[in-house]
Amino acid sequence: MAGRLPSDSDPETEPPSSDESFRRAVAGYAAALLAGTALTAAVALNASTTALVGVPSVALAVGAVAGSAVSSRVPDLPIRLGRTRRRRAAVQSAAIPFGVVTLAAILGRADDALGLTALASAIAVGLAGYVCSRLARTRSVAATTPGEPIATYRWQPPRSPTLDRLLLVMWPVITATNAFAGDWFRALLWAGLGLFWLASGFAEGRFRPGRTGTSPEIRIYENGLVKRRPYTAAFVPWDDVDRVRLREGELVLDRGLFDSRFDSDDLETPEEVLATIEQRLSVAVRRP
Repeated sequence: MAGRLPSDSDPETEPPSSDESFRRAVAGYAAALLAGTALTAAVALNASTTALVGVPSVALAVGAVAGSAVSSRVPDLPIRLGRTRRRRAAVQSAAIPFGVVTLAAILGRADDALGLTALASAIAVGLAGYVCSRLARTRSVAATTPGEPIATYRWQPPRSPTLDRLLLVMWPVITATNAFAGDWFRALLWAGLGLFWLASGFAEGRFRPGRTGTSPEIRIYENGLVKRRPYTAAFVPWDDVDRVRLREGELVLDRGLFDSRFDSDDLETPEEVLATIEQRLSVAVRRP
């Protein structure tokens, strides 16, 4: 059994600072959703310049205040949202109507100005929703696994430094090239893809400035396994795992469509991790 690693923050033993981060994320999400809806509607109605500036600005402020108020008054909101994939997906699904309007513009069924506005709104809402869903899942994990883990093991989230550096260079170049050529749809789309790539890089632990966040590790609890990344966490309950095995350089937790895989090279002691998980699975099977 491995000892606990020193980390910069520990949601199980300290007040969950992620609550404040989630509150800000919800405020940003509500602001993006209301402002995007207001601006898209204003463009569709050919509103005056004053309305194009004023209405979205008011909606932005109202959304931020409302989102912050809701998340403050419902303290268990992140736990509720983060508990299931369906709820997390629902948060991001608000970007779909903006995507439909964008597609209509690309197909020539709507004005380009409306399509670009909808695309920008879709990116803002989708990105804010992605951040909210990741923070909600992390907070839900902390609530699902109180107390100390049975065992912890060092783990390095998969990385592709060369590919990441290449994308870091290519993304702004392609965006700028399309913008210079006047293809604003592609420019905005590439900008949005780049922002999502950056957000996923932090969420998945590929990017970690200095020693910020929590040290990545695998945490074994009585009720499941936690993949602890620097800024996010994911929970795998034992009830969802059919079996665990080492195969072709990977530690695999068979879960049907949602298998959890770890490269053996990324784990401190893959054989010991396997033995501990097998022990916990056997206990879970015997439990009435």
